[in-house]
Amino acid sequence: MKLFRTILLTVPVLFGTLSHSEIPDETHNILDKARIKLATKKNQTHILMKIIEPTGEVKTRELDLQTMQTPNGFEAIARMTAPADNKGTALLAVIEKDEQRQWIYLPSNKQVRRVASVNKASGLLGSELSPEDLNPDALKGATVKLLKKDEHSVTIQLTPAVGTSEYSKVLTVFSVPDYLPQKSNYYRGDVVEKTLEFLDYKAFEGSIYRAQKIHIKNIAKGRGTDIELSNIKVNAKLSDKDFTPEALKENW
Repeated sequence: MKLFRTILLTVPVLFGTLSHSEIPDETHNILDKARIKLATKKNQTHILMKIIEPTGEVKTRELDLQTMQTPNGFEAIARMTAPADNKGTALLAVIEKDEQRQWIYLPSNKQVRRVASVNKASGLLGSELSPEDLNPDALKGATVKLLKKDEHSVTIQLTPAVGTSEYSKVLTVFSVPDYLPQKSNYYRGDVVEKTLEFLDYKAFEGSIYRAQKIHIKNIAKGRGTDIELSNIKVNAKLSDKDFTPEALKENW
């Protein structure tokens, strides 16, 4: 089971790391409309993850996830609930500026230990979702432009700074007039390597939206990952003490 730098299952919020000066006004307005509907500092959810191999074999992972944005970065803590041999294993990732720290709790020996960072392209829990896809710091220095616009959708292209990403560009389609992300295509060179689709949006607290399903397809590898979110809580009652190595031992 591969570790992670960060887990944040609302990919479009990543656009929030780009400053106003880096984005043309029209594009900024579109992203700002999306951000208003998506951005929250504290989140909690249960995740069902189905990893689909090229042979059709399906592997299932389940976990409870808590995330919190902080003044200096981002924190995430996850506890595995299935399969049985991983149940109770807990992971903590803390990102502050350019520093990343990770800990793991193993129920077999009831010990918490510090772990080294992993390759940013490694799949989370063996899935096709990489830490870079979801890391709030991954897009710093990227350029953004409005690629296409019609009465039903807008397409925005994000180009990472040279040497900062495994991807050459990311194209995200937003629906109109609600400005919720529908699909992201990740390119290596001029070829689409991976796609993410966001489905079954639901409103929470009246104005915050979450996709309850995310379909990921790695075209190059022929593998896929289906993610279902449940028990979603936005603006959850979380504090700094919920994101410590000691908290890894606690039951939620």
